[in-house]
Amino acid sequence: MAMAVDSAGDPAKDEVSAASIPSVLKSSASSEDEIRAVARKFADQPVQNPDSGVWAVLTAISKNARQRPQGINILLSADEHCLGRCVEDAHFQIGAIAVSANHCRILRDRVAAADGELDPNFTNGTYLNWTKLRKRSPQARLQHGDIISFIAPPHNGNIRELFSHRSCIC
Repeated sequence: MAMAVDSAGDPAKDEVSAASIPSVLKSSASSEDEIRAVARKFADQPVQNPDSGVWAVLTAISKNARQRPQGINILLSADEHCLGRCVEDAHFQIGAIAVSANHCRILRDRVAAADGELDPNFTNGTYLNWTKLRKRSPQARLQHGDIISFIAPPHNGNIRELFSHRSCIC
């Protein structure tokens, strides 16, 4: 079974706290440069990883995403993770009504070891660095510091569920 997320009420498990990164996106009118700067700040922070099986972390960078009851970090440790509103494992749930039940799938790329891929055949309004993933396209490679947005691209007031991908060197 995959490890999942830090607990919402346990700041000791949340290595990227509000104190260490004061610039969390609060405004839905944030510019692309502001979003990239916040994601870069998170990506530059080392991942405090107690489990050697974790190969990447999705860290919430938008206000809505940071309010998930499961915490701000989604720890990826299995070869495949499905994220969505109604996925079986609550650690991978994103509660926004516009997020579909099984919204997207993240696959581990064991050849690259630290990075993964977003499966475009299993996405519903998923954006990687402002580019919408299209069905029947090649898998989209995830790199350290990439920005994943659910529902809509992260501009024009559409900052809802926004995460920064962080690779773990284990």
